[in-house]
Amino acid sequence: MEKGIAVLVALVVGGAVGYLYSHQQTTQVTNTLEQTKSEMGEELRQLRDWKQAGTLTADAGSLLVEVEQKNFTVARELSTKFFDAVRQSEAAATDPQKKKALTDVLGARDQVTSDLATGSDHSVPKLREVFLSLQQLIR
Repeated sequence: MEKGIAVLVALVVGGAVGYLYSHQQTTQVTNTLEQTKSEMGEELRQLRDWKQAGTLTADAGSLLVEVEQKNFTVARELSTKFFDAVRQSEAAATDPQKKKALTDVLGARDQVTSDLATGSDHSVPKLREVFLSLQQLIR
């Protein structure tokens, strides 16, 4: 009978130690997963921001080329889409530097729109400035 109680106590103690070890390992793995998830979320946000900045930069480049080639009809269409996309990006921006850069880009909208409406390429220097400003967001 004493052997039976000793075996039962040994089983209970062994099970408790095993449970505690298992629980500790599970907690550690869970914490590591949560940290990794958080880090991946931040990396994904950065990748989306860079992709968006890259797309805006490419669109600004396309607009600049069309204005330089005096394709004002195409340039007007691109300009509308481009500045609408910049406005959406600016509204969604959480990074203060990015928000300011996009706000500055939006400041060129009136001049570019006016120049395109009159068939003028006077906005080329401003569009170059916009292009270079957006390039800085992806570096």
